[in-house]
Amino acid sequence: MCNSSRSRQDPRLARPPYSAKTLALSTILRRKDHRPRQERRCKYLTRNYANPRIYTANVGYEREIASGWAGYLDVTISKGVHLTRFTNPNVCCSSANLVPTADVNLGSGPSYTGPAPFPNLGAITDTASSAKSLYRGATIGVRKSFSNRFQLDANYVWSEDLDDDSNERDPFSFHYYDFYNLAKEYSYSDRDERHKFNLVTHAELPWKVGLDVRMQAHTAQPYSANPNATGTGPLCSNTEAAHRVQIGLGPGGTNVDCGKKLSSQGQRLLCV
Repeated sequence: MCNSSRSRQDPRLARPPYSAKTLALSTILRRKDHRPRQERRCKYLTRNYANPRIYTANVGYEREIASGWAGYLDVTISKGVHLTRFTNPNVCCSSANLVPTADVNLGSGPSYTGPAPFPNLGAITDTASSAKSLYRGATIGVRKSFSNRFQLDANYVWSEDLDDDSNERDPFSFHYYDFYNLAKEYSYSDRDERHKFNLVTHAELPWKVGLDVRMQAHTAQPYSANPNATGTGPLCSNTEAAHRVQIGLGPGGTNVDCGKKLSSQGQRLLCV
């Protein structure tokens, strides 16, 4: 929230993708402030903010295939709406003003040519509920009930996890590529793992010793392609980072996660 001795209605806050109806704070807050522009920040809540909702449907089938053994199939569809999204509307003025080579990996958000609508302020954090998600998954597995001091559950999961904002838990950064075209953000989420295998076992050994073994293997989560990369420039810059994870380029040869959605088309690729 910004403090001010004077406020007035400003229609510039009503430009797409937001309208005056969707803004909780549609006033410009001004005061004499000698702090650098980037240190003067505002945070507000969209007027029609709604709590996130998850609608889930699940169908399962299980059948005994041998004494003590059962096979099962499970299908799940989960739709999320009104998910929290953090944006900075203090940018000018449309997708045509987007600077396509700006580095958005580190959470500062996209850059645009032209003066900001409120030049006396830095980033304005709008907390909206316009994000969405969709999960679809199928599980096939086998289960052994506990007998002869041993039980087991093994399954394979195929799933697809989509959303248009995977950043709902971080109100301090902006990872979208274009504020004026958030529809491009809809793609594989940061959580997407297309194939997964799980194994859980429990055994009771002599002398009352219990043994539990849990194993999981899965394909990699998505990363973003960056067509602007040339391999030159600072680490994780838009000219250097061809993909999300920079292998062995961090301190001591560690990997560096450069963020997501570097592509001007908002495309996501799946690592396998």
